Amino acid sequence: MKKTIAEIERVLKPNGEVYLSFCSKENTEFIENRSNKLDKNTLISRDELEKGIPHFYADLNDIKELSANFKIELIKHTEYFYSDFNTRITIEGKSFIMLMRS
Repeated sequence: MKKTIAEIERVLKPNGEVYLSFCSKENTEFIENRSNKLDKNTLISRDELEKGIPHFYADLNDIKELSANFKIELIKHTEYFYSDFNTRITIEGKSFIMLMRS
């Protein structure tokens, strides 16, 4: 994730804005470690829809560290829930949504 943030910093124009979202470490999947852990923040999903896809999870300290070279304009910790009653697929979790400036 540090390489990704560094690339955003490199290509972002002066005073440019970037909107990001991070999965929260308060997600049940992260807390219960239902997926294969790649490192302290990254899980490889075992869910049907996202099987094999890595997901990065963060808390406020991780976000502060990753965004040290940016000015954080907004950060919001949200909870979401989506259910498709036709397919009986339910997705729920928590995430951080943020706006940063270079």
